[in-house]
Order: sequence, then structure tokens, then C-alpha cells
Amino acid sequence: MREAAKFLAWAGLVFSLPAMLPAVELTVRIPPTEAIVGTVVRVPIALENAADLGAVEIDLEYPPNILEFVNLEPGGLNPGMVEFKIVQPGLLRIGSISEPALNGNGDLFLISFKVLGPGTASLDFRKVKASEGASGTEIPTNSKAGTITAQASSTPAAGGGGLAIPPQNRLMNWILVIEAVVGIGVLGLLIVIVMVLRRIVVVLQRKH
Repeated sequence: MREAAKFLAWAGLVFSLPAMLPAVELTVRIPPTEAIVGTVVRVPIALENAADLGAVEIDLEYPPNILEFVNLEPGGLNPGMVEFKIVQPGLLRIGSISEPALNGNGDLFLISFKVLGPGTASLDFRKVKASEGASGTEIPTNSKAGTITAQASSTPAAGGGGLAIPPQNRLMNWILVIEAVVGIGVLGLLIVIVMVLRRIVVVLQRKH
């Protein structure tokens, strides 16, 4: 009886361990991204530690003076349906329902923005709500905001309003100048040699 009681006690402890361990929290994050003014940049909203994730709703803030929303696509982890709504300039509402539920790590959404001007644009999660696929129970989440650093495609040259010439372009310009000078010098030398040869031929003909 004592051995049986010990066995049951150990079994109860083993089966209760998963419930005693802290649940792994779902993380929603946007990695930092760099972009050029005037281009369209695509930014992922990534998931970490997804488990039985059936639905997600996100309110995302962005600076409308730097970024203009273009499009939303499902990411590689998300084969389900996605929806979006521009609540107001600078606030985007995103929703997704997945069947079967999502598990693991990967990109949930891909958002495209047109870069309107230079600066650092912060992408902030105003709201993140996640639910289990089977029960609909809300899943605790941890959100990490991202940034888009936008730069102009060229930098004005110092002391003027023109475009700065990159160092490699300056080097190429000097090489071309040197090649032109050398080419002119070689051509001039060939002309001199031809004239000298003609003079020699004329002198020889006179002697004969």
C-alpha cells in the first residue's frame, strides 16, 4: 500500500508540473528597418512563441508625416484571412483569423509604407489582442515597437545646393581625365613620328 501511495504521489507531481511552470508569453514585434525617401518599404510584424493562436487584432500607430500606408499582406506564418482599416491618418487597425491555429515563430503580417520624408518613424502598438483557436481564450501578449529610419537618397554638397558626388565617382572622373590626357599624348606622339618619317622619306628621295 505504501509503495502504491508513493507511486500515485509521484505521478500526481509529474502531471502537475506543466501547470506549475509559467506559460510562455506570446511576443509581437516589429524589427528596426531602414528605407530611402520616395520608395516603398515592407515591414514585418513578427510573432514569437505562438501556440494555438486563432485570432489577432492590432492597432498600430505610425507618423503620417513620414509614412503613408500602402498595403497589408499575410506573412509566411499566416495562411489565414487578413483585414485592415485606416481608423485615421497614422492609425491602422489589423485583424486576422487563422484556421488551423498558428504555432511557432514567423511573420504574421507584412505592411507596406511609402516613405514621404526623412526621419525616424516609430511604429507603436496601441493595442494587441490575441485569442486561442480552440477556446477563444485571450492570450497574454508582449509587444515590442519598431522603427523605420528614413534617409534621403542623396546629400547636398557642402556650400551649395547641388548633389554631393560620392568619393568613388570622383575617383572614376580622375581616371577618365588621366586616360584622356594619356590618349591625347599618345596620339600627338604618333603624329610627330609620322611627320618625321615622311620628312626622312622626302630627304632620301631627293638624294636619289
